[in-house]
Amino acid sequence: MVSGRKVGRLLLFCLAGLLVSEVVAGVDIVTILRLLVGPRFDIPAAVAVGAAGAVLDMAIATTALLPILRWYASDATPTPAQRKQAVDFPVRHSLRRGVVWAVAAAVLLAVHHDAGWRALGLIAVSIPLGGATSCFMGYLFAERVLRRVFTVAFQGADPHRAPRRVAIRLTVTWALYSGIPLLGIVAIVGGEHIGWDFGDIAMPVFVSAVIGLVAGLRSITFVAHSVAVPLREVTAAMRRIGEGHADTRVAVYDTSEIGLLQSGFNEMAAAISERERLQDLFGRHVGHDVARLALQNGAGLSGGLRSVAVMFIDLAGSTTFASTHSPDRVVALLNTFFRHVVAAVDRHGGIVNKFEGDAVLAIFGAPAGLEDAAGAALAAARELRELLRSEPDMLDFGIGVTYGPVFAGNVGAENRYEYTVIGDSVNEAARVSDLAKDHPSRALAAESALAAAAPAESGRWRLGPEVTLRGRTAPTTVAAPAT
Repeated sequence: MVSGRKVGRLLLFCLAGLLVSEVVAGVDIVTILRLLVGPRFDIPAAVAVGAAGAVLDMAIATTALLPILRWYASDATPTPAQRKQAVDFPVRHSLRRGVVWAVAAAVLLAVHHDAGWRALGLIAVSIPLGGATSCFMGYLFAERVLRRVFTVAFQGADPHRAPRRVAIRLTVTWALYSGIPLLGIVAIVGGEHIGWDFGDIAMPVFVSAVIGLVAGLRSITFVAHSVAVPLREVTAAMRRIGEGHADTRVAVYDTSEIGLLQSGFNEMAAAISERERLQDLFGRHVGHDVARLALQNGAGLSGGLRSVAVMFIDLAGSTTFASTHSPDRVVALLNTFFRHVVAAVDRHGGIVNKFEGDAVLAIFGAPAGLEDAAGAALAAARELRELLRSEPDMLDFGIGVTYGPVFAGNVGAENRYEYTVIGDSVNEAARVSDLAKDHPSRALAAESALAAAAPAESGRWRLGPEVTLRGRTAPTTVAAPAT
């Protein structure tokens, strides 16, 4: 909620800026006309007309601003009509100000009706030009002051609205603040050459040049600020995106191509954030190494033979547990089990390839290569055994580790596939896991895993007798942790 005091300050600041633009343009025009027309130009009348016009202009601006600032202060989402009222205020008020200047020009022409055709011509040309200058200066100032209001107004609006072009803004700025004074100098000098008597033209030319320099600097500073500030904001936001802050956004408050740039940046940032979210979600489902491989190589069915270590972990008695406990209790137990498995596998460089009910298949050495994959799988098995034993309510379990050649890659159909490993080592790991459920160590490894592992890890295991695994004919020598 925006406080009433802040809204009041915003209103006063906006009105003060609009009044200053009126006064500056009025003083410039009165000074030039006094120098060009001479004593026949009625300064008191011009000041009176200008003061009346300024009061009328402030009244019109206040009437238009109050409804805008009321909904801004209410902190409510603006309606389309309110949004349009706020965004169009700088342009609409400039047009209304132009009408006030036109009326002022008509009054001053009537006041100077007997001053001669040359004086009337100068008044008829100078005042509209001064009015155009005042209108555009007020437009620039209103756009700058009301940025906070525009930021709220643009929320939920179509970012691809038709822009009011920056090039037009720059061109009009030059024309009003540099082109008009230069045109005045050309007119004065040219008029002297064709016989118009301006008297001593040095002072009018000097004043026109000074007005062009001062007003040009003032206006180009306004326009440069209106372009540079949002560009700096977008640049800073891009830097934050590069640092990993994908939730970075910029305020949209400009009605030109700058506003489209701000909206475009926010759309880009939202897309990056969404991509990172999907990538993280994808990585959580298939493993970050698999996700990274898919992003690097693209979609498709592919793979090849790899020598990997396979670890299979299975709970015992889960069916009985599920029949005697509520589903949420079963899920809580499984999540605890899976959390320990994922932590141990991640710490040793493997990936969890799939969850199969109450069992887990983990791979070491694919898709990314891993130095001493067998040793890493054996170390993860020992660590996981202790983690699961430390859980007081954990079901019994069996861990089996093997090593050998497998097909590692994507299998399925072109529009639905998954990364997996297929080979005898996978089946063997599942059978060793079944055997481990009845072994005191609850963790067993095939001799192939010990033979492929570095001595630092294989030395922590002790070979046992040969056994014939379920569904196999050839005997397999298994090993258990030494401690």
